[in-house]
Amino acid sequence: MRMRMVPVRGVFHKVARLTRELSRRSGKRVVLQVEGADAEVDRSMVERLEDPLVHLVRNAVDHGIESAAERRAAGKPEVATLRLSARHEGGTVALELTDDGRGLDRDRILERARERGLVPAGAELADRDVHELVFLPGFSTAREVTEISGRGVGLDVVKRAVEATRGRVSVSSEPGRGTTFRMVLPLTLAVIDGMLVSCGAERYVLPSLSVIESLRGVDVVRSTPAGRAEVATVRGETMPLLRLHRVLAVPGDALAWDDGHVVVIEGAGCRVAIAVDEVLSQQQLVIKALGNGLERNDLLSGAAILSDGRVGLILDADRLARLATTGVARPGATA
Repeated sequence: MRMRMVPVRGVFHKVARLTRELSRRSGKRVVLQVEGADAEVDRSMVERLEDPLVHLVRNAVDHGIESAAERRAAGKPEVATLRLSARHEGGTVALELTDDGRGLDRDRILERARERGLVPAGAELADRDVHELVFLPGFSTAREVTEISGRGVGLDVVKRAVEATRGRVSVSSEPGRGTTFRMVLPLTLAVIDGMLVSCGAERYVLPSLSVIESLRGVDVVRSTPAGRAEVATVRGETMPLLRLHRVLAVPGDALAWDDGHVVVIEGAGCRVAIAVDEVLSQQQLVIKALGNGLERNDLLSGAAILSDGRVGLILDADRLARLATTGVARPGATA
């Protein structure tokens, strides 16, 4: 692992060159401040970082940062600042790109979402949910298209690229103050930090990046509103409930609800409660490709050899979340 680790400095240097080029082409004065360039990740991850960062920087310079005249009118320095930082957080690396521009236009995002039928008329959304709309495919609030980019255009590509590495991306914004994109990625694609859970005699691995918390079943309120699918209420938040025994057709009976455990995961932009028999441990595991016959199961992303020599299947948190919210993982799922 140590031999495969390299600093992210090389990618940061490319971003710095890109920022200078975009500043010249757009006529906006922008400087890039870098922190944590010595943070190390697997060399295979470095290659996957470049495209999402380039896309975010192009959007920030083109549509996030105002012109010099607009910045003067708003009482801001004419020279805009982009901050790019990286730091280790446990078994992950967190990258943040922050600009001090105009921020995301909440009203404009809602207006466009309602025009496209993504949000019902009159529905009220929290700021976090509104900001997440910019990651939808083809979503844009740009009033004109430029040769550099449009704020929101193609951000679904960023989200897909990050999630393909088992990472997650989020955005926060403050009107008139700027926008921050945060990517949390695993240090390597060869090793996974996972939570080992059991269902009957089987063992499964949930990526730790996707796990929010785990609780005893007795501490979770479950219900079936109006005869629909089961939901769980955790600390006042209601979310879909999946019983892993049923989803994966695990042989044998599941433990009684009060004797089992619930793992809350986040994937595909929502939280889901997963009912399992037992939470066993946290482990670092080497990922193995699935063999013939299993590669078509969209709920599985790989396998690992456990410490006792048995095989543990690695679950795909995003596909589980989509299954819970839409009823299907995606076309072709066989679970």
